[in-house]
Amino acid sequence: MKTLSRRALASVLIGAASLAGAVASHAAYPEKPIRLVVPFPPGGGVDVLARLLGEKLSTMWGQPVVIDNKPGADTQIGTAAVAQSPPDGYTIGLLTSAFSINKALYPNLSYDAARDFTPITGIAQSPFYLVAWPGLDAKDVPSLIALAKKKPGALNYSSSGSDGFLAGELMKKAAGIDVVHVRYKGTPPSVMAVMSGEISYSFFTLLGIKAHVDAGKLRVLGVSTATRSKDMPSVPPLAEVGVPGYDMAVWFGVLGPRDLPPEITARLNDALQKILAMPDVRQKIESLGASPMKQTPAQFRDFLEAEYGKFGAVVRENKLRPE
Repeated sequence: MKTLSRRALASVLIGAASLAGAVASHAAYPEKPIRLVVPFPPGGGVDVLARLLGEKLSTMWGQPVVIDNKPGADTQIGTAAVAQSPPDGYTIGLLTSAFSINKALYPNLSYDAARDFTPITGIAQSPFYLVAWPGLDAKDVPSLIALAKKKPGALNYSSSGSDGFLAGELMKKAAGIDVVHVRYKGTPPSVMAVMSGEISYSFFTLLGIKAHVDAGKLRVLGVSTATRSKDMPSVPPLAEVGVPGYDMAVWFGVLGPRDLPPEITARLNDALQKILAMPDVRQKIESLGASPMKQTPAQFRDFLEAEYGKFGAVVRENKLRPE
């Protein structure tokens, strides 16, 4: 029986010590503040959701959760920051359906959506609502389409991310209207532009507009999903009122950088699922028009793969290009 040389034995011992250290480190996670990257400006619906999750996670683990808003470039700046972070669990991102749409819209991203991230869990899903300036001479979707056809190029719609852009372009093509797209750097200024009449209409989740809708500062004309929303059951799906085949929802989810250790991924997933099950958190999310998601990391990965395929097909079939 051969004996190990001193050098080989030292290598084995060093490897065992490193493995033991890694296991101990994972068991102690988290030992310092966690950074939650949000690729949107402060004040919007995603930011509100991030701060809700961060507060609960901080209380649960006894470590600060720092919300790091990194807006810009259609969420690419914040998303890249997550991809480029060490895979130690101390930087994670709250991303949205823009993440999967950008994979189809932008061929030269600085990251690979399918390879450079570790899916942790879906957080919530929400329909988009088509909302208009109350002063616009359009009380419903058919009259909005009629007005746009009567005045080609006179109406405009806003977006603050690729999901809003996709929502607007799909309606534009399906309804056969000529409208102008205007991009904003975040949801709050986009909402303000519609309320002021600077913008004719736009697509938002209820997270960012509920207070303004309740105050009568925005008029809701339609919902993006194929079925009616339980939050606004009187609002018709666009597919029923002049935009055939229209069906789109927005998701929110937490991802980490590539090669995040399975133990840390599982711990984050478990903590976030416990938070989503809290009655006050569930009530808050539902009050903002979203539905909490219950997913394992593997289920969230499969969900994302399906989203890549779906939005890739939509972008190709409609020959969409970013503006």
